[in-house]
Amino acid sequence: MININKLYKDKKIDIYCPLCSPNKNITNIVLFSNDNYLKIYCTNCSNIYFIRLKKSKYKKIKIIMNSYNETLKYYSFFDMNEYIKTNQEIIIEDSENKENVYSIKVQLLEDNNHKPIKETFSYNINTIWCKLIDTVKIKYSYQKKELTKSFSEIVSGNKVYNIGEIITIKNKNFIVVGIYTIYKKYHKEKGFFTYAKDIKRIFINEK
Repeated sequence: MININKLYKDKKIDIYCPLCSPNKNITNIVLFSNDNYLKIYCTNCSNIYFIRLKKSKYKKIKIIMNSYNETLKYYSFFDMNEYIKTNQEIIIEDSENKENVYSIKVQLLEDNNHKPIKETFSYNINTIWCKLIDTVKIKYSYQKKELTKSFSEIVSGNKVYNIGEIITIKNKNFIVVGIYTIYKKYHKEKGFFTYAKDIKRIFINEK
């Protein structure tokens, strides 16, 4: 017997089942998809059913963007059948000025009932809370004698930082001893590395 959960583990979605959960979303699995419909397997009752997709309709969604500790508001159009989830990286276009294109990382979704959710289709999204990741502000902290000093710089969101590496800031050499990420985890183990777009603060010592 095929293990459906193993075979399609990367295609799970929260959606209703017409047989066992018609009024509430539960975790189901997309067995097949194209531009016209989704074939869904219900993990609760094993029902297999189809959902017809609407053709090329778009929804205007509010974008709340965190950029260098400044909060900016935009609107962008999304295909109503696009599936979006937290921590996903996407490119958006400002609906008022199409020359403004941004790379963002989704931090929170707010549905049409203004409730926070982790993933859903665009037609069910009112607001996307996100972080600009083209460039980011990195905050550094280090201790000198009995004082803790902090400063920051703007870097590419794809710049990589490693625990133990030597970095040069303002013509001074420092060693990276700790990294606190946006996932609320502190790392100091040797060999750990991550992108600047995933960092809240870097702890350093003078070299």
